[in-house]
Amino acid sequence: MKSFSYFFCLIIAYLFMLSCSTEEDGPVDTTTTDVLGTWQLTQLTVSSAIDANNDGITATNLLEEVDCLNEVLTITANGSWNLGGVAPALISSITGNLYNVTCSEPFALSGNWEAASGTLQLNGGALTQFTLSGDQLIQNVGDDLPGIRTKVYQRQ
Repeated sequence: MKSFSYFFCLIIAYLFMLSCSTEEDGPVDTTTTDVLGTWQLTQLTVSSAIDANNDGITATNLLEEVDCLNEVLTITANGSWNLGGVAPALISSITGNLYNVTCSEPFALSGNWEAASGTLQLNGGALTQFTLSGDQLIQNVGDDLPGIRTKVYQRQ
């Protein structure tokens, strides 16, 4: 009789555990929290390799050619963003792969942001859209020289 009572209690406990379920709130959009933080510009690419510093070595990443370029993007939880730094003001052809890149004065921009489905959209002035790829935010500008092809920011 003791073993029957023990067995019966185990079955009741098992059925009780099966009847409990966890409540799920649905899928969580982690993209929103994934974009928060500070992002440093690590690539500023152009469509063809150029030699802007006249060292005989060409590169498509302007950061390898021009020392003054620097941008930091900060995304905050309150829905705002800030971008500051020095950008290329003018890219002009000299001859062949030689280009002159003039840097802007230091700038500061701000606005609000939205994130969904792996993309980040910065609002404020011109609309700017980034794709989130791991610890990188990628802006595909798509212009040929003398314009910018892509901008890549690395999470800091």
